[in-house]
Amino acid sequence: MDLALLDIALRGVATGGLSLLTVLFWTSRVHRYAVWAMTLLTVTTLARLWSSQAPPYILFTDGVGFLRLLAVFGAFSSTFFLLTIFLDGKRFAVLWLGSGVAISVATYFAPEFPTYIPLLRAYAALHFTALLTLILYSARGDLIEARRRVRPVVATILSAFFVYQAFFSRPNFGAATYTEAMMTILGITLCIAVVSLWVLTVNQDRWPGAIIRENLDAPTPLNVHSAQTALIAKINAAMANHIWRQESLTVADLALKVDAPEHRVRKAINQTLGHRNFASFINSARIEEAKKRLVDPADLDTTVLAIAYDVGFASLGPFNRAFRAEFGCTPTEYRRRSLADSEKDAPNLNTGR
Repeated sequence: MDLALLDIALRGVATGGLSLLTVLFWTSRVHRYAVWAMTLLTVTTLARLWSSQAPPYILFTDGVGFLRLLAVFGAFSSTFFLLTIFLDGKRFAVLWLGSGVAISVATYFAPEFPTYIPLLRAYAALHFTALLTLILYSARGDLIEARRRVRPVVATILSAFFVYQAFFSRPNFGAATYTEAMMTILGITLCIAVVSLWVLTVNQDRWPGAIIRENLDAPTPLNVHSAQTALIAKINAAMANHIWRQESLTVADLALKVDAPEHRVRKAINQTLGHRNFASFINSARIEEAKKRLVDPADLDTTVLAIAYDVGFASLGPFNRAFRAEFGCTPTEYRRRSLADSEKDAPNLNTGR
């Protein structure tokens, strides 16, 4: 069989599959961040795909330089995609993306500084290993079952592919041998196949990326059966009894409290109460209680740190971040503004105006 035809055929299949997957994103109700993440990943992946051909099978000889320029941003696009799909919290997202950009820029200049390529390989491997470890670690609080189940599979495949690319690919040089070129295309095709199968089996309303709807915190309408209703009542009762005050509370702890399987508790909180991860569900109750106490006259002498501990936060940093995400300011700023507004209203109340 003609190896050139086999090479082009495999790349054509991968190109078609990835293009169809991107079209699916554009025609769905997936949030624009997920759409752009998928689009950018497609562009850089296809550029890598067609610029990694080995002589004498290079098809686009005139445009290979431009394709390699696009391909070097694969580290950034892969990081952006993984952050968008698997991580709801945006903490440190800028640092992750900045690291991806740094790898991409270094890859572009790698041919001019070949002695630094081993350092680039090591850093790229460390970057993606750390990111994929974070993806696996964050599965503990993930309430989207379709995403939670696929994390180990995606992490394993992507880890193998990225580590191979980091240690065995030739940054911005293209493939040196036909074997190297085929390893690249087979790795890309396998990743495309896994993501495609996952996307096609996930209900749009349960899609890991944010769904466009009027209220992102509102649950997607479902026909909730009686058993689900009873479970929700138990969960709400546990929350009303302040189980959220328990430090380091997990889904397993809550499931034990309401005497229900953990997977049912995850499903109920996600599909009926509208939360995408357990941390946001628990923190919403903690922040609401903290908001009340910050302006309660009986707690004016209570420090913000003491309130944070009392509502279940382990330290002030996570409390400040969660509060700012909810209200756009720190707890101290919220208390100061609320007290200032109360003092402004006091004279009007005293004079009857």
